[in-house]
Amino acid sequence: MKRIHEFEAWSTPGKLLPVDYGKDLAREYKSNGTLDKLGIPDDVFLGLSNIPDEVDVRILKIRIEKEQIAVEEFITFCHEHGFEPDIESEISVCKYIEYLDGCPVAWIHIPEGSEEELLPQITKLLSEKGLIVKEC
Repeated sequence: MKRIHEFEAWSTPGKLLPVDYGKDLAREYKSNGTLDKLGIPDDVFLGLSNIPDEVDVRILKIRIEKEQIAVEEFITFCHEHGFEPDIESEISVCKYIEYLDGCPVAWIHIPEGSEEELLPQITKLLSEKGLIVKEC
């Protein structure tokens, strides 16, 4: 089994994406042959879902306690984007954190030794979608 070099595709701050954006993007790339045309194996780009859960709520509360985020900013965000302004609402909090920080939309597992060949192609492809690639 080959070792892999791990990267992640992330949305940029200030954007809100559908929960299954990463999985949908992976399906799109596979079904329209985008990955094949670039010589990227199917198992290199693994789409993710950004499913809200209680961890998001805990993270927000910690950031509020550390004064990294003001509750008023969260409430304003919720009113502006149509979310429930409740720090216990998993979806509201998840979307707020996504808006602030971006969110992971895919894992990118490049076989070691193929980084120079595949990473520039993947980075270009994802930048066309407004996504950025981060090394893990």
